[in-house]
Amino acid sequence: MVKIKGLVFSFLMMSMVNTAVFAQQDKQIAVDSLNKYIKPIASGVDSVRDYSAVIDLLKNKALVGLGESTHGTGSIFEGKSEIIKRLIKQGDFKTVFMETGYCGLLNIDTLFRQSKQIDLLKGFKKSGLFGIYKTDEVYRMFEWIAAYNQEHDLKDRVAILGIDMQDAEGIADKLVQILPDGGKNDQKIHNGLITIKNGFTRTGAFGFSKAEQVILKEMVSGLTSLALKQSDPEFTFITRLMEQSVIWLNSSAQLRSDIRDQYMAENVLWLKKNRRENGKAIVWAHNAHLANSKRPYRLPMGSHLKKELKNDYYNLAFAFDEGWVRIFDPKSTKPGFQERLFASSENVNSIEYYFKDCKPKDFLLDLTEIADNKFFKQFFRKNNRLRVIGSRFLGDGNFSFTPESILDGYDGFVFFNKASAAKELRR
Repeated sequence: MVKIKGLVFSFLMMSMVNTAVFAQQDKQIAVDSLNKYIKPIASGVDSVRDYSAVIDLLKNKALVGLGESTHGTGSIFEGKSEIIKRLIKQGDFKTVFMETGYCGLLNIDTLFRQSKQIDLLKGFKKSGLFGIYKTDEVYRMFEWIAAYNQEHDLKDRVAILGIDMQDAEGIADKLVQILPDGGKNDQKIHNGLITIKNGFTRTGAFGFSKAEQVILKEMVSGLTSLALKQSDPEFTFITRLMEQSVIWLNSSAQLRSDIRDQYMAENVLWLKKNRRENGKAIVWAHNAHLANSKRPYRLPMGSHLKKELKNDYYNLAFAFDEGWVRIFDPKSTKPGFQERLFASSENVNSIEYYFKDCKPKDFLLDLTEIADNKFFKQFFRKNNRLRVIGSRFLGDGNFSFTPESILDGYDGFVFFNKASAAKELRR
Protein backbone atom coordinates (compact mmCIF):
# COMPACT_ATOMS: atom_id res chain seq x y z
CA MET A 1 0.00 0.00 0.00
CA VAL A 2 2.84 2.34 0.91
CA LYS A 3 4.54 1.50 -2.38
CA ILE A 4 1.36 2.34 -4.35
CA LYS A 5 1.02 5.68 -2.56
CA GLY A 6 4.63 6.42 -3.38
CA LEU A 7 4.06 5.65 -7.05
CA VAL A 8 0.96 7.88 -7.14
CA PHE A 9 2.89 10.72 -5.50
CA SER A 10 5.74 10.32 -7.99
CA PHE A 11 3.29 10.32 -10.89
CA LEU A 12 1.61 13.50 -9.64
CA MET A 13 4.95 15.24 -9.19
CA MET A 14 6.06 14.26 -12.69
CA SER A 15 2.74 15.52 -14.10
CA MET A 16 3.17 18.85 -12.36
CA VAL A 17 6.73 19.19 -13.65
CA ASN A 18 5.67 18.27 -17.18
CA THR A 19 2.79 20.75 -17.06
CA ALA A 20 5.15 23.52 -15.95
CA VAL A 21 7.62 22.60 -18.70
CA PHE A 22 4.92 22.58 -21.37
CA ALA A 23 3.55 25.90 -20.11
CA GLN A 24 7.02 27.45 -20.29
CA GLN A 25 7.50 26.05 -23.78
CA ASP A 26 4.14 27.49 -24.87
CA LYS A 27 5.12 30.86 -23.44
CA GLN A 28 8.43 30.82 -25.29
CA ILE A 29 6.66 29.98 -28.56
CA ALA A 30 4.34 32.95 -28.04
CA VAL A 31 7.20 35.29 -27.14
CA ASP A 32 9.24 34.15 -30.15
CA SER A 33 6.22 34.78 -32.39
CA LEU A 34 5.68 38.25 -30.93
CA ASN A 35 9.37 39.10 -31.35
CA LYS A 36 8.99 38.74 -35.11
CA TYR A 37 6.55 41.66 -35.24
CA ILE A 38 7.51 44.08 -32.50
CA LYS A 39 9.52 47.22 -33.28
CA PRO A 40 11.93 48.74 -30.76
CA ILE A 41 11.30 52.17 -29.27
CA ALA A 42 14.58 52.35 -27.36
CA SER A 43 18.08 52.82 -28.72
CA GLY A 44 21.54 53.94 -27.63
CA VAL A 45 23.47 53.38 -24.43
CA ASP A 46 21.13 55.62 -22.45
CA SER A 47 18.04 53.85 -23.82
CA VAL A 48 16.77 57.14 -25.22
CA ARG A 49 13.41 56.24 -26.67
CA ASP A 50 12.99 56.61 -30.39
CA TYR A 51 9.38 56.75 -31.54
CA SER A 52 10.10 56.87 -35.28
CA ALA A 53 8.22 53.62 -35.92
CA VAL A 54 5.22 55.00 -34.03
CA ILE A 55 5.25 58.25 -36.00
CA ASP A 56 5.45 56.40 -39.32
CA LEU A 57 2.43 54.35 -38.26
CA LEU A 58 0.28 57.28 -37.12
CA LYS A 59 1.20 60.36 -39.13
CA ASN A 60 -1.30 59.81 -41.94
CA LYS A 61 -4.30 59.05 -39.73
CA ALA A 62 -7.14 61.56 -39.30
CA LEU A 63 -7.59 60.78 -35.61
CA VAL A 64 -5.13 59.05 -33.28
CA GLY A 65 -6.01 57.74 -29.82
CA LEU A 66 -3.13 57.58 -27.34
CA GLY A 67 -4.13 55.46 -24.37
CA GLU A 68 -2.87 54.69 -20.88
CA SER A 69 -3.33 51.70 -18.61
CA THR A 70 -3.35 54.00 -15.57
CA HIS A 71 -3.97 57.69 -15.02
CA GLY A 72 -0.66 58.16 -13.25
CA THR A 73 2.21 56.49 -15.12
CA GLY A 74 4.96 59.00 -15.86
CA SER A 75 6.67 56.81 -18.45
CA ILE A 76 3.44 56.67 -20.44
CA PHE A 77 2.78 60.41 -20.07
CA GLU A 78 6.31 61.15 -21.30
CA GLY A 79 5.94 58.74 -24.21
CA LYS A 80 2.62 60.20 -25.29
CA SER A 81 4.00 63.73 -24.99
CA GLU A 82 6.95 62.93 -27.25
CA ILE A 83 4.69 61.29 -29.82
CA ILE A 84 2.37 64.30 -29.76
CA LYS A 85 5.25 66.72 -30.32
CA ARG A 86 6.48 64.76 -33.32
CA LEU A 87 3.00 64.35 -34.79
CA ILE A 88 2.58 68.12 -34.54
CA LYS A 89 5.91 68.78 -36.25
CA GLN A 90 5.93 65.93 -38.77
CA GLY A 91 2.28 65.04 -39.26
CA ASP A 92 0.51 68.43 -39.21
CA PHE A 93 -1.66 67.51 -36.22
CA LYS A 94 -3.20 70.66 -34.75
CA THR A 95 -5.52 69.44 -32.00
CA VAL A 96 -5.07 67.47 -28.79
CA PHE A 97 -8.30 66.30 -27.17
CA MET A 98 -7.97 65.28 -23.53
CA GLU A 99 -10.07 63.21 -21.15
CA THR A 100 -10.97 66.21 -19.03
CA GLY A 101 -13.76 68.77 -18.87
CA TYR A 102 -14.17 71.09 -21.86
CA CYS A 103 -14.93 74.18 -19.81
CA GLY A 104 -12.05 73.43 -17.46
CA LEU A 105 -9.52 73.88 -20.27
CA LEU A 106 -11.01 76.97 -21.92
CA ASN A 107 -8.60 79.27 -20.07
CA ILE A 108 -5.67 77.34 -21.59
CA ASP A 109 -7.27 77.58 -25.03
CA THR A 110 -7.53 81.36 -24.55
CA LEU A 111 -3.86 81.60 -23.53
CA PHE A 112 -2.77 79.57 -26.56
CA ARG A 113 -4.56 82.05 -28.85
CA GLN A 114 -2.72 85.07 -27.46
CA SER A 115 0.26 86.54 -29.31
CA LYS A 116 1.83 88.13 -26.25
CA GLN A 117 3.87 86.33 -23.61
CA ILE A 118 1.62 84.23 -21.40
CA ASP A 119 1.79 83.01 -17.81
CA LEU A 120 1.16 79.37 -18.62
CA LEU A 121 2.13 78.02 -15.21
CA LYS A 122 -0.47 80.17 -13.47
CA GLY A 123 -3.08 79.26 -16.07
CA PHE A 124 -2.25 75.56 -15.82
CA LYS A 125 -2.59 75.52 -12.04
CA LYS A 126 -5.86 77.49 -12.13
CA SER A 127 -7.37 75.45 -14.94
CA GLY A 128 -10.05 72.84 -14.44
CA LEU A 129 -7.80 70.14 -15.89
CA PHE A 130 -8.50 66.93 -13.99
CA GLY A 131 -6.07 66.45 -11.10
CA ILE A 132 -4.80 63.17 -12.56
CA TYR A 133 -3.15 65.24 -15.30
CA LYS A 134 -1.78 68.11 -13.24
CA THR A 135 1.69 66.58 -13.38
CA ASP A 136 5.13 67.71 -14.42
CA GLU A 137 5.06 65.59 -17.59
CA VAL A 138 1.76 67.02 -18.81
CA TYR A 139 2.77 70.58 -17.93
CA ARG A 140 5.99 70.24 -19.92
CA MET A 141 3.93 69.13 -22.93
CA PHE A 142 1.66 72.17 -22.52
CA GLU A 143 4.78 74.33 -22.21
CA TRP A 144 6.21 72.94 -25.46
CA ILE A 145 2.92 73.53 -27.30
CA ALA A 146 2.74 77.09 -25.95
CA ALA A 147 6.24 77.79 -27.30
CA TYR A 148 5.32 76.18 -30.63
CA ASN A 149 2.23 78.36 -30.89
CA GLN A 150 4.20 81.54 -30.24
CA GLU A 151 6.19 80.82 -33.40
CA HIS A 152 3.14 80.21 -35.61
CA ASP A 153 0.20 82.19 -36.93
CA LEU A 154 -3.17 81.71 -35.24
CA LYS A 155 -4.47 79.43 -38.01
CA ASP A 156 -1.51 77.07 -37.55
CA ARG A 157 -1.57 76.91 -33.77
CA VAL A 158 -2.28 73.79 -31.75
CA ALA A 159 -5.33 73.64 -29.50
CA ILE A 160 -5.78 71.46 -26.40
CA LEU A 161 -9.48 70.85 -25.76
CA GLY A 162 -11.35 68.85 -23.13
CA ILE A 163 -14.01 66.39 -24.25
CA ASP A 164 -15.62 65.32 -20.97
CA MET A 165 -19.03 66.36 -19.68
CA GLN A 166 -18.94 65.15 -16.06
CA ASP A 167 -18.17 68.56 -14.56
CA ALA A 168 -21.67 70.04 -14.40
CA GLU A 169 -20.49 72.62 -11.87
CA GLY A 170 -17.76 73.86 -14.22
CA ILE A 171 -20.22 74.01 -17.11
CA ALA A 172 -22.64 75.98 -14.91
CA ASP A 173 -19.88 78.45 -13.98
CA LYS A 174 -19.13 79.00 -17.66
CA LEU A 175 -22.79 79.57 -18.47
CA VAL A 176 -23.03 82.17 -15.69
CA GLN A 177 -20.08 83.97 -17.33
CA ILE A 178 -21.51 84.05 -20.84
CA LEU A 179 -25.26 84.40 -20.24
CA PRO A 180 -26.74 87.92 -20.05
CA ASP A 181 -27.05 88.86 -16.39
CA GLY A 182 -25.61 85.47 -15.42
CA GLY A 183 -28.80 83.69 -16.48
CA LYS A 184 -31.02 85.61 -14.05
CA ASN A 185 -33.22 86.88 -16.89
CA ASP A 186 -34.70 83.40 -17.30
CA GLN A 187 -36.07 81.95 -14.08
CA LYS A 188 -35.88 78.32 -15.22
CA ILE A 189 -32.27 78.67 -16.32
CA HIS A 190 -31.36 80.54 -13.16
CA ASN A 191 -33.04 77.95 -10.92
CA GLY A 192 -31.21 75.15 -12.69
CA LEU A 193 -27.80 76.79 -12.35
CA ILE A 194 -28.42 77.41 -8.64
CA THR A 195 -29.54 73.79 -8.21
CA ILE A 196 -26.30 72.57 -9.81
CA LYS A 197 -24.19 74.71 -7.48
CA ASN A 198 -26.15 73.76 -4.36
CA GLY A 199 -26.25 70.08 -5.27
CA PHE A 200 -22.50 69.78 -5.74
CA THR A 201 -21.79 71.77 -2.59
CA ARG A 202 -24.20 69.66 -0.56
CA THR A 203 -23.66 66.09 -1.69
CA GLY A 204 -21.43 65.89 -4.74
CA ALA A 205 -22.30 64.72 -8.22
CA PHE A 206 -25.07 62.23 -7.47
CA GLY A 207 -27.21 63.93 -4.84
CA PHE A 208 -30.11 65.42 -6.82
CA SER A 209 -33.68 64.66 -5.78
CA LYS A 210 -36.45 63.92 -8.29
CA ALA A 211 -37.77 67.46 -7.88
CA GLU A 212 -34.30 68.87 -8.55
CA GLN A 213 -33.95 66.64 -11.60
CA VAL A 214 -37.10 68.24 -13.03
CA ILE A 215 -35.58 71.68 -12.44
CA LEU A 216 -32.41 70.63 -14.27
CA LYS A 217 -34.39 69.36 -17.25
CA GLU A 218 -36.31 72.64 -17.42
CA MET A 219 -33.00 74.53 -17.34
CA VAL A 220 -31.71 72.49 -20.28
CA SER A 221 -34.91 73.17 -22.20
CA GLY A 222 -34.51 76.90 -21.62
CA LEU A 223 -30.85 76.86 -22.65
CA THR A 224 -31.66 74.90 -25.81
CA SER A 225 -34.33 77.42 -26.84
CA LEU A 226 -31.90 80.27 -26.22
CA ALA A 227 -29.17 78.54 -28.23
CA LEU A 228 -31.50 78.17 -31.21
CA LYS A 229 -32.19 81.92 -31.14
CA GLN A 230 -28.54 82.94 -30.78
CA SER A 231 -27.02 80.65 -33.45
CA ASP A 232 -23.67 80.81 -31.63
CA PRO A 233 -21.78 77.49 -32.11
CA GLU A 234 -19.80 77.86 -28.88
CA PHE A 235 -22.88 78.58 -26.78
CA THR A 236 -24.73 75.75 -28.53
CA PHE A 237 -21.93 73.34 -27.68
CA ILE A 238 -21.75 74.38 -24.02
CA THR A 239 -25.53 74.03 -23.82
CA ARG A 240 -25.18 70.53 -25.23
CA LEU A 241 -22.50 69.77 -22.63
CA MET A 242 -24.91 70.77 -19.89
CA GLU A 243 -27.63 68.61 -21.42
CA GLN A 244 -25.21 65.67 -21.56
CA SER A 245 -24.17 66.22 -17.96
CA VAL A 246 -27.75 66.39 -16.70
CA ILE A 247 -28.68 63.19 -18.54
CA TRP A 248 -25.59 61.53 -17.10
CA LEU A 249 -26.34 62.72 -13.57
CA ASN A 250 -29.92 61.49 -13.78
CA SER A 251 -28.95 58.03 -15.07
CA SER A 252 -28.32 54.85 -13.11
CA ALA A 253 -24.78 54.08 -11.98
CA GLN A 254 -24.62 51.12 -14.36
CA LEU A 255 -25.44 53.29 -17.39
CA ARG A 256 -23.17 56.23 -16.60
CA SER A 257 -20.01 54.71 -18.08
CA ASP A 258 -21.75 53.92 -21.35
CA ILE A 259 -23.33 57.38 -21.54
CA ARG A 260 -20.06 59.13 -20.77
CA ASP A 261 -18.19 57.30 -23.53
CA GLN A 262 -20.95 57.99 -26.03
CA TYR A 263 -20.89 61.71 -25.24
CA MET A 264 -17.10 62.00 -25.28
CA ALA A 265 -17.10 60.49 -28.79
CA GLU A 266 -19.85 62.90 -29.84
CA ASN A 267 -17.81 65.82 -28.49
CA VAL A 268 -14.62 64.74 -30.26
CA LEU A 269 -16.43 64.53 -33.60
CA TRP A 270 -18.29 67.83 -33.12
CA LEU A 271 -15.21 69.76 -32.04
CA LYS A 272 -13.08 68.24 -34.78
CA LYS A 273 -15.59 69.35 -37.40
CA ASN A 274 -16.79 72.67 -36.00
CA ARG A 275 -13.85 74.01 -34.02
CA ARG A 276 -10.90 72.47 -35.83
CA GLU A 277 -12.06 72.35 -39.48
CA ASN A 278 -11.72 68.56 -39.60
CA GLY A 279 -7.94 68.77 -39.19
CA LYS A 280 -5.91 65.85 -37.90
CA ALA A 281 -6.22 65.34 -34.16
CA ILE A 282 -5.06 63.28 -31.18
CA VAL A 283 -7.19 61.96 -28.32
CA TRP A 284 -5.44 61.53 -24.96
CA ALA A 285 -7.47 59.16 -22.76
CA HIS A 286 -7.45 55.86 -20.88
CA ASN A 287 -7.09 52.65 -22.89
CA ALA A 288 -10.55 51.59 -21.75
CA HIS A 289 -12.14 54.67 -23.35
CA LEU A 290 -10.26 54.40 -26.63
CA ALA A 291 -11.02 50.72 -27.26
CA ASN A 292 -12.78 49.81 -30.50
CA SER A 293 -14.96 47.00 -29.18
CA LYS A 294 -17.60 46.51 -26.51
CA ARG A 295 -16.48 46.25 -22.89
CA PRO A 296 -18.54 45.17 -19.84
CA TYR A 297 -21.48 47.57 -19.38
CA ARG A 298 -20.53 49.93 -22.16
CA LEU A 299 -19.49 50.76 -25.68
CA PRO A 300 -16.23 52.71 -25.36
CA MET A 301 -15.69 56.08 -26.97
CA GLY A 302 -13.34 54.41 -29.44
CA SER A 303 -16.05 52.11 -30.78
CA HIS A 304 -18.12 55.16 -31.76
CA LEU A 305 -15.08 56.84 -33.32
CA LYS A 306 -14.15 53.69 -35.25
CA LYS A 307 -17.70 53.37 -36.56
CA GLU A 308 -17.60 56.94 -37.84
CA LEU A 309 -14.02 57.18 -39.10
CA LYS A 310 -13.22 53.54 -39.95
CA ASN A 311 -9.48 53.10 -40.59
CA ASP A 312 -8.86 56.84 -40.30
CA TYR A 313 -9.00 56.28 -36.54
CA TYR A 314 -6.12 54.37 -34.94
CA ASN A 315 -6.07 53.71 -31.21
CA LEU A 316 -2.69 52.99 -29.68
CA ALA A 317 -2.88 51.51 -26.19
CA PHE A 318 -0.02 51.91 -23.70
CA ALA A 319 0.85 49.21 -21.16
CA PHE A 320 3.64 48.28 -18.77
CA ASP A 321 4.67 45.25 -16.74
CA GLU A 322 5.85 46.65 -13.42
CA GLY A 323 6.37 50.05 -11.93
CA TRP A 324 5.15 52.91 -9.80
CA VAL A 325 1.94 54.85 -10.35
CA ARG A 326 0.75 58.22 -9.04
CA ILE A 327 -2.71 57.39 -7.76
CA PHE A 328 -5.32 58.29 -5.17
CA ASP A 329 -5.36 55.79 -2.31
CA PRO A 330 -8.67 55.97 -0.40
CA LYS A 331 -7.08 54.11 2.53
CA SER A 332 -4.18 56.53 2.89
CA THR A 333 -4.17 59.09 5.68
CA LYS A 334 -2.10 61.43 3.51
CA PRO A 335 -3.89 63.98 1.32
CA GLY A 336 -3.63 64.01 -2.46
CA PHE A 337 -2.05 61.46 -4.75
CA GLN A 338 0.36 58.77 -3.56
CA GLU A 339 2.88 56.55 -5.34
CA ARG A 340 2.01 52.87 -5.37
CA LEU A 341 3.96 49.94 -6.81
CA PHE A 342 2.41 47.48 -9.25
CA ALA A 343 4.41 44.26 -9.38
CA SER A 344 5.40 42.27 -12.44
CA SER A 345 2.47 40.33 -13.86
CA GLU A 346 2.13 36.69 -12.82
CA ASN A 347 -1.30 36.40 -14.42
CA VAL A 348 -0.65 33.77 -17.09
CA ASN A 349 -3.61 35.01 -19.14
CA SER A 350 -2.47 38.63 -19.22
CA ILE A 351 -0.69 40.07 -22.22
CA GLU A 352 1.80 41.73 -19.85
CA TYR A 353 2.90 38.25 -18.74
CA TYR A 354 4.09 37.56 -22.29
CA PHE A 355 5.11 41.05 -23.33
CA LYS A 356 7.57 41.32 -20.42
CA ASP A 357 9.76 38.55 -21.90
CA CYS A 358 9.88 40.04 -25.38
CA LYS A 359 13.04 41.57 -26.78
CA PRO A 360 13.51 44.49 -26.98
CA LYS A 361 12.00 45.33 -23.61
CA ASP A 362 10.21 48.49 -24.79
CA PHE A 363 8.43 48.17 -28.09
CA LEU A 364 5.63 48.95 -30.53
CA LEU A 365 3.31 46.19 -31.70
CA ASP A 366 0.99 46.99 -34.61
CA LEU A 367 -1.96 44.65 -34.06
CA THR A 368 -3.45 45.46 -37.46
CA GLU A 369 -0.45 43.66 -38.96
CA ILE A 370 -1.31 40.39 -37.21
CA ALA A 371 -5.10 40.66 -36.92
CA ASP A 372 -5.68 37.88 -39.48
CA ASN A 373 -2.93 35.60 -38.17
CA LYS A 374 -4.49 32.33 -36.91
CA PHE A 375 -1.89 31.84 -34.20
CA PHE A 376 -2.38 35.32 -32.76
CA LYS A 377 -6.16 35.10 -33.00
CA GLN A 378 -6.04 32.02 -30.79
CA PHE A 379 -3.33 33.45 -28.55
CA PHE A 380 -5.15 36.72 -27.78
CA ARG A 381 -8.47 34.93 -27.40
CA LYS A 382 -6.95 32.86 -24.59
CA ASN A 383 -4.63 35.48 -23.14
CA ASN A 384 -7.02 38.38 -23.08
CA ARG A 385 -6.33 40.02 -19.73
CA LEU A 386 -5.05 43.58 -19.68
CA ARG A 387 -4.13 45.76 -16.71
CA VAL A 388 -6.81 48.43 -16.31
CA ILE A 389 -6.34 50.91 -13.45
CA GLY A 390 -8.27 54.12 -12.93
CA SER A 391 -7.45 57.00 -10.61
CA ARG A 392 -8.00 55.04 -7.36
CA PHE A 393 -5.69 52.43 -5.82
CA LEU A 394 -7.59 49.31 -4.83
CA GLY A 395 -4.61 47.03 -4.30
CA ASP A 396 -2.24 45.29 -6.68
CA GLY A 397 -3.61 41.92 -7.69
CA ASN A 398 -5.50 39.99 -10.32
CA PHE A 399 -8.45 42.37 -9.95
CA SER A 400 -6.51 44.94 -12.00
CA PHE A 401 -6.45 42.63 -15.04
CA THR A 402 -9.72 42.71 -16.95
CA PRO A 403 -10.83 40.61 -19.94
CA GLU A 404 -10.54 42.46 -23.24
CA SER A 405 -11.06 41.74 -26.93
CA ILE A 406 -7.44 42.54 -27.67
CA LEU A 407 -7.37 42.24 -31.47
CA ASP A 408 -10.82 43.77 -31.93
CA GLY A 409 -10.37 46.37 -29.22
CA TYR A 410 -6.99 47.87 -30.02
CA ASP A 411 -5.04 48.73 -33.16
CA GLY A 412 -1.64 48.68 -31.50
CA PHE A 413 0.37 48.71 -28.27
CA VAL A 414 3.33 50.59 -26.91
CA PHE A 415 4.78 48.53 -24.07
CA PHE A 416 7.25 49.49 -21.36
CA ASN A 417 8.85 46.72 -19.33
CA LYS A 418 9.36 49.02 -16.35
CA ALA A 419 7.54 52.25 -15.60
CA SER A 420 7.85 55.21 -13.25
CA ALA A 421 5.15 57.24 -11.53
CA ALA A 422 4.00 60.58 -12.88
CA LYS A 423 5.71 63.43 -11.07
CA GLU A 424 3.96 66.09 -9.05
CA LEU A 425 4.16 69.59 -10.48
CA ARG A 426 6.44 71.38 -8.04
CA ARG A 427 7.04 74.82 -9.52
